[in-house]
Amino acid sequence: MDRGATIEKRLDTMKQLYEAGIKTTCFISPIFPGITDVEAIIDRAKDRCNLVWLENLNLRGDYRVVIMNWIHENHPELDELYYQVMICVLDKNTPIW
Repeated sequence: MDRGATIEKRLDTMKQLYEAGIKTTCFISPIFPGITDVEAIIDRAKDRCNLVWLENLNLRGDYRVVIMNWIHENHPELDELYYQVMICVLDKNTPIW
């Protein structure tokens, strides 16, 4: 989904900045349940950042349809999980995890 710089380019840039004494932050967002390997990302970024920020996947508003379609097309095995997450987001009384 991301059309920005590659992960490798981002990590290389972070390392250069970090080694130059510039404080860097690894911002992992959004976290896609069943797809994003948060531990692996932190492991790769830990020697090149001062801080790690995490942000959950936002399935609210019009973007929900885009995400759900992308999941269905690229990870159909996760359709049920994302349907359940979406239900929890819409029903504020239902816990997600």
